[in-house]
Amino acid sequence: IGWAVCSFVGVAVVSLFGSEAGVVSAKGILILVAAVLSNALFMVLSRSLAEEFSAFERTYVMFLMGGGAFTVLAAAENRFDPGRIAAALAACAKPDFAAAVIYLALVSSVLAFLLINYSTGKIEARRSSSFASISTVVSIAAGVVFRGEPFGLPQLIGSVLILVGVYRLNVGDSR
Repeated sequence: IGWAVCSFVGVAVVSLFGSEAGVVSAKGILILVAAVLSNALFMVLSRSLAEEFSAFERTYVMFLMGGGAFTVLAAAENRFDPGRIAAALAACAKPDFAAAVIYLALVSSVLAFLLINYSTGKIEARRSSSFASISTVVSIAAGVVFRGEPFGLPQLIGSVLILVGVYRLNVGDSR
């Protein structure tokens, strides 16, 4: 469990000290902790359901439920007004927007969660969930490469802690 904490501390370092604004809020910390706890709960549930349902079935139901819930929330945000909903949907007809949504839906969401659900059925939940921390490192690298965002000491320290924690958690025990 120590190496999992190492990865969590890495994410915390990036989150708390890596922003340009340098603002740390109690709400942000609570959201970070809630995200970690939600991920842990998801991994345990996914692993327990892996014996009964395939990775595809678990992923399909996840996205069916999420799609339904967020459709209702979007309609509620638009006060269930057909005109407002139609205007919001009109943005989907723009090619750039549609391409971004398709990429995010198919690659960043469906494919990623299909692989996560597959891995939870094959390896321990703690090992599988450790890979979620790597998304922080990938996000930092993408921000630096594609958006020219700064890469400083907090990002370096956090990334190293994450990578060492994930490596030791997954490879270090087998030696």
